[in-house]
Amino acid sequence: MGLSAWWRLTRPFTLLPPALGVLSGSLIALGAENGAHWWRAGLTHALPITLGCLSGAVLNAASNVLNQAQEVELDRHNKPERPLVRGDISIRAAQLGGVVLYAVAVLVALAVPLLGGTWAFPACVTLAALATVAYSVQPCYLKGRGFWANVTIAVPRGLLLKVAGWACVASVWGTWEPWWIGMVFFLFLCTAASTKDLADEAGDRLAGARTWVVAAGRERVLRAMQIGFVIPWPLIPIGTLITQDGHPVLAIAPLPAAVFAIVLMAYGYWIAHQMRHESSGASIDANHRSWTHMYLLMMLSQFGLAALYLFARASAPA
Repeated sequence: MGLSAWWRLTRPFTLLPPALGVLSGSLIALGAENGAHWWRAGLTHALPITLGCLSGAVLNAASNVLNQAQEVELDRHNKPERPLVRGDISIRAAQLGGVVLYAVAVLVALAVPLLGGTWAFPACVTLAALATVAYSVQPCYLKGRGFWANVTIAVPRGLLLKVAGWACVASVWGTWEPWWIGMVFFLFLCTAASTKDLADEAGDRLAGARTWVVAAGRERVLRAMQIGFVIPWPLIPIGTLITQDGHPVLAIAPLPAAVFAIVLMAYGYWIAHQMRHESSGASIDANHRSWTHMYLLMMLSQFGLAALYLFARASAPA
């Protein structure tokens, strides 16, 4: 039961998106920097990319463990099946385990620039780690500060994640490209992050945790999500039309980018629509089913965008 409990404590389903987010960001950078020869550069950067993915997954595990160690009483209402609530792992052991996981994530990140990546990667990981601590730990406890909780999630898991993936391959300075892509995912997560709070609304309200759903009201948040699940994706084709130093900010073909954005908008609209008609507790980790679809949409958008960079570039690199 020990290893199984620790595995459940990390919430394994949530470890996949950050690892894949770093990988997709690296693939995007490979396509942007190397054009048709991206696969050769990919072989050269395979080790820093792999370590980058590992660091992202371990950091997310650390964040999950720390959050549960800080919210045992809250989870008694919202997630009674979790290991700390059941007594499978002690709170003290979880706190120590979280510290170890944070240390591993940062140490792995520091190896990335030593093996061919850039120092922006460990910088992104460090900032992301600080954000996750501020989200879960008093006196900051940004989870209980309404919409600021969503922003705190969107910065490391949206903006910095894509920049970090790029940093495994190339410099993130002097170009808007990784930051523009990161901003798309930042805007998406600013509302999408609340999907996890839908199933927890009653318990959060009872415990006094003022998430955005509790602070603003479920109906207002659902209306905002209907917009937030749709409006970020047109920024992808828009980025192919805006130029920096005479070149498109996003160096992919405009037509495939537009078609891809329409697909993401349609999926996002469907998810937002489903939120109004689904019961909570019907998905992984006792979350709203839309929470799972939010992750699937995020992974589809990440790898669809990477595919555009690898196979539908606007032009060969200079």
